[in-house]
Amino acid sequence: MDPSDKKWLLVFNKNVSERLPHIRESLYEEFNRYAHIQDFIRFYLHSSGLLYGYARKQVLCEFSDTHSWAYADTYKISLTEGFYLVYLYIHKEELKHEEHLQNLLDKANHALYEFYLLYSITDSFFVTHKRLLRKANKNFATVEKIIDVRVNNPGMLRKGFWKGSQFNVFSYLDIVFFSHWLQNDYLYDKRDGIKKTILQIMIAASHCEGSIVQTERLLVSYFLASGNFDEATEHDLQIQLKQGLFLNQIQIQPYLPYDIRLILFENAVISVLSDTTINNFEEIFLGRLAEKLEISDNDVTYSMVMIQNYILQNNKKLLYLHHKEGFEVLTKSFAQRFQVFFNKNSSKIIKEMSESKELLELLWKAKNEKLTDEEREKVKEQIIDVLKTIPSLTIFMIPGGSILLPILLKILPEELLMPSSFRNK
Repeated sequence: MDPSDKKWLLVFNKNVSERLPHIRESLYEEFNRYAHIQDFIRFYLHSSGLLYGYARKQVLCEFSDTHSWAYADTYKISLTEGFYLVYLYIHKEELKHEEHLQNLLDKANHALYEFYLLYSITDSFFVTHKRLLRKANKNFATVEKIIDVRVNNPGMLRKGFWKGSQFNVFSYLDIVFFSHWLQNDYLYDKRDGIKKTILQIMIAASHCEGSIVQTERLLVSYFLASGNFDEATEHDLQIQLKQGLFLNQIQIQPYLPYDIRLILFENAVISVLSDTTINNFEEIFLGRLAEKLEISDNDVTYSMVMIQNYILQNNKKLLYLHHKEGFEVLTKSFAQRFQVFFNKNSSKIIKEMSESKELLELLWKAKNEKLTDEEREKVKEQIIDVLKTIPSLTIFMIPGGSILLPILLKILPEELLMPSSFRNK
């Protein structure tokens, strides 16, 4: 499949239709790990990479030629999967019935059509392309074209960014807006203000030390260029990026739901971590921002851990992080924050791990000698299985494992890892 071809959405839908009967049970179990749709979307935006402007892999569909896809192609497919996953989560009980699956997918596509049609009908593109709304297969043709328009951003080439990176990194917000719309909350109307606020917070975070470093400037410039802002808004943001912005100068729209406020906060963390370190000024800024947005202490810590985890695992792939300096510091910081979550869930983790004799034996061996590649892979797989059972740690299952092994060896109680023959003595 080529996501840049016409009728890619039909091919996508057919692929999902073929796979869904085989993954419906595991998908249902995955959905049930999250008490609320907002929790699942938060996990998906992080684990898929959509929040960072780099989509890693797909969940619902499976194609063999993804290696030839451009960044924008992979991002578009992950975005589309996000819409389907949101609809399936809300109607997850229907996943129990295999005979309902195709009808469920058809309804998901129709809901996405109605959502985008409601908010896109007055856009200049559709005013001049009204024929899209009259086609027999209008659902697929219209939704496909709308997603193409929402994601693609050829203007980035004129702004100095390379081909393949020309896409709107803020289009992931549509997944959040879609979920609210399905629950009769018309948040999409506030999209332009939300997008602008994200950029302003990233600018303020980058300037919180009094000056802005090159990596932070590149990150904010990348998000600004890809955001499809109107000319006047982009001009104002460019001036703020150049001159700096204080937190108290940013006007937060009233009555924003908690999941949107979390996205505002997490984009500030991404901005701060673009140079891989967090200093005292940045810690203070993030604390004040969390207070301004009324983000809980637990979510502050969780967001920091998730973002550090993703950057550590994908720093070579992120378009705005092509450097290695500071990752030793970031790894240390990540380990400290992970330990906070381990301590909160230690009884559950120890209980789950104590039931896996092979995992404990391998961890004990790892404390004293180097594991083989096969053994390390076994440890990684079994650690992921343990983390799957604890919702607040699920983020580490993607990609997880490799970074967690040395951390777990340091913080797990030695008596847990010690072979039974030693414990008996």
